[in-house]
Amino acid sequence: GAIAAVFTAVMVAFPHFWLDVLDAEPAVADVGTPYFRLTLGSTLLLAASTIIESGFRALRNTRTAMGIAVAVTISKTGLNSLLIFGAFGLPRLELVGAGLATLLTQVLAFALYVAAARRGSDENVLRLDAGDFKRAWPLLGTITRIALPANGERVVLNVAILTYFTVLSQYGT
Repeated sequence: GAIAAVFTAVMVAFPHFWLDVLDAEPAVADVGTPYFRLTLGSTLLLAASTIIESGFRALRNTRTAMGIAVAVTISKTGLNSLLIFGAFGLPRLELVGAGLATLLTQVLAFALYVAAARRGSDENVLRLDAGDFKRAWPLLGTITRIALPANGERVVLNVAILTYFTVLSQYGT
């Protein structure tokens, strides 16, 4: 989590640089920078929501995950309409509106997942307290050793995607 937070902070702090790495034209990078910041800033919430969602699925509670997914999808569709196009007298925010809709729906998703986990029964393994983290501390080395290959695979995949977009950007805007 801490590594992801640092990586996200660096990306959010210098979005224009990363768009330049992708060889975006200056005008495109200027327009895309706020969107990039908003959507990338929401990824930590997405990651936390995905972890809790996976916990529900592991408990075979797919209805909760599906219900939250439906609520978030409806919310994002509505917010995109409102914020991108300026429906119902709201200001037309275009690409910034799309990024803001993404961020707001990630906040909603995280809040819904946390609320669902807190309202569960006493047998609900998603309900965490400080003692859970204390008991998990001795397992950190083992968990890290297991997680590193998967994280390495994700890094390779993301580098491949960035390479793909760099090649794709050679075709122009």
